[in-house]
Amino acid sequence: MSFLRTVFNNSSIIHPPGFYVIGFETFSDIHIYFVFLAFVYAVTVFFNCIVIYIIVANHCLHTPKFLAVVNLAVIDLVLNSCTIPSMIKIFLLKDNFVPFNLCLLQMHVYYTCVSLESYALAILAYDRLIAICFPLRKNSINTVRSMACVVGVTWCGTLAITTFTTSIMTRLSFCSSVRVFSYFCDYAPVFRLACNDYSMQWFAASFLSILILVGPFSFILLSYLSILLTVFRMKSLDSRVKALSTCVEHLILVAIFYIPLIVIFTVGFYLGAINPDLRVLSLSLASCIPPCVNPIVYSLKTKEIKIRALALIRKNKERPPETCAAYIFVTSDMWKSVLCYRRQHTPSCCRSRAEGYHAEDVLQRSLWRSKMYFLRTVLNTSGVIHPSGFYIIGFETFSNIRFYFIFLAFVYVVTVFFNSMVIYIIANNHRLHTPKFFAVLNLAVIDVILNTCTIPGMIKVFLVKDNFIPFNLCLVQMFVYYTFGTLESYALAILAFDRLLAICFPLRHNSINTLRSMCCIVSLSWSFALGVIAYAVALMTRLSFCNSLKVFSYFCDYAPVFRLACNDYSMQWWVASMLTFMLLVGPFTFIFLSYVTILMTVFKMKSLQSRVKALSTCIEHLILVAVFYIPLIVIFTVGFYLRLIDPDQRVLSLSLASCLPPCINPIVYSLKTKEIKIKVLALIRKNYVGTDQ
Repeated sequence: MSFLRTVFNNSSIIHPPGFYVIGFETFSDIHIYFVFLAFVYAVTVFFNCIVIYIIVANHCLHTPKFLAVVNLAVIDLVLNSCTIPSMIKIFLLKDNFVPFNLCLLQMHVYYTCVSLESYALAILAYDRLIAICFPLRKNSINTVRSMACVVGVTWCGTLAITTFTTSIMTRLSFCSSVRVFSYFCDYAPVFRLACNDYSMQWFAASFLSILILVGPFSFILLSYLSILLTVFRMKSLDSRVKALSTCVEHLILVAIFYIPLIVIFTVGFYLGAINPDLRVLSLSLASCIPPCVNPIVYSLKTKEIKIRALALIRKNKERPPETCAAYIFVTSDMWKSVLCYRRQHTPSCCRSRAEGYHAEDVLQRSLWRSKMYFLRTVLNTSGVIHPSGFYIIGFETFSNIRFYFIFLAFVYVVTVFFNSMVIYIIANNHRLHTPKFFAVLNLAVIDVILNTCTIPGMIKVFLVKDNFIPFNLCLVQMFVYYTFGTLESYALAILAFDRLLAICFPLRHNSINTLRSMCCIVSLSWSFALGVIAYAVALMTRLSFCNSLKVFSYFCDYAPVFRLACNDYSMQWWVASMLTFMLLVGPFTFIFLSYVTILMTVFKMKSLQSRVKALSTCIEHLILVAVFYIPLIVIFTVGFYLRLIDPDQRVLSLSLASCLPPCINPIVYSLKTKEIKIKVLALIRKNYVGTDQ
């Protein structure tokens, strides 16, 4: 608690008047670099303003894709305006002092824009994913309004997160050096100057790096994997080339943004192979170049922007008399009345612009109504038809399925017994009231509820021969299953975080990973999972089921249920896709990166004995991760994408992949964790002695 008292005690906090940015002091010919930065900033402002103007001024470009491009251009403009003018000011005025409040403001704006840049690239990847993988449903899924919502959510979430991380910097005291070794008021170089404990700031920086950079990059990677699988299924070579050619500009932007950051962080920070001065220079380049290059790439590689830019140049060179050729644009038969109005009221020389604007307004309102049709279909509850229930038919085709249900009964008994034993041992032994075992207790509770949600229902189908489940009970089962499936994934990520701190930061492990901080992390994961899954399940009540009621799964599964709907389920499909990434891929990426960091730390240890000892503490967690994620990755890759597994076998394998981890987890921790093993043996001896007496 000393760390929390230090952080939250305002009476002893010392804030300096400001900081001195000294990142470029050691370079002799740095004036050449600042001239180059001035050129980069001029190009950034000019080309991004052109892209914004072209898209805003042309109604034909008011589409979801170009809304995402405008979002990226605005972010690029603000990002370079945040850093380059201040660097040039240092060179021109020889004044590298930044006031304290202005330093925090620059820090907030910079990290907000970098985060938004990463999310903007992920949004553009999402646009390409929908356009190539779902061409027939693109216009119903990816509307201007839905894209505006996605962009708005990223801005609100990023602003909130970076505001929190910047505000906790005010809890630090700076009583010694105030020289920031960077090219601006950088987060980590500033908090390392503090003379009180900055564990909370370090944790926030590490966690947010994963959330803001690694998360979007993983989504982009998976999006292009899905795009490649879809493209390779196309029969003609022309269609493959045409589909991939629409991704070229986005791939260039992703490469320019992520590759320098990955190289600098890997070679510079982890391996320490780059001189600190060169690292600052390379980081400043990696920050300033993408906002300059992005609009140029979109201007040259995007056909629509290129045509509008050339038209703008010609218009400025020569201004012909205004004609009304643009008014002969016909989209479809449904707009004939609007176009007739325009022809009747607009002469050849467009003498009355007011009438033309009125017709344009009518046309835009009609287009907006057509785009909103899909949302009205989903959100209109007046015509929703809910059945009395569904029929679960996942195991109807198996002949000897009774043996599988006997096996499931055994799995459930083992799950309840061993998880209850782990919960009892940890709860009743004060020595095990540590952050690690609190995370193990959290996993055990999740395991019991997860298998209780599905296995009794499957056994009931076998014993009573009744596969009917009422509608509301179906939604409850769906909610509980996906909530605790999500929490299982987050629980494994929390245990990876515990191992990361214990091995990579052994001296600061007790100050960072306290029981209180672990309780906060677990509570946040529960609150987030409950809220997100509640929203996803609530959307199911907006669907009408007027045809088949047979759910081809082993429980009331989300996707098999919404596919039975007779109205549009695009929103449910979109939510399912986003949540799969957020709730499974995100934690797995965090676990993978945690173990990459752990391996780097272990290989730096000198003695073989210390390496073996460090890695031996990770064995039980690695077994749990393998048992949970490997079956899911194999089933989704082989079954859903490559379609090499029969649907019946896919249902069977998914039920096994769901039921076995909660059964195996407590056994692994009982056998492999020394503390729990000792307590179990002591409990057995106590009961044995009591029986003899």
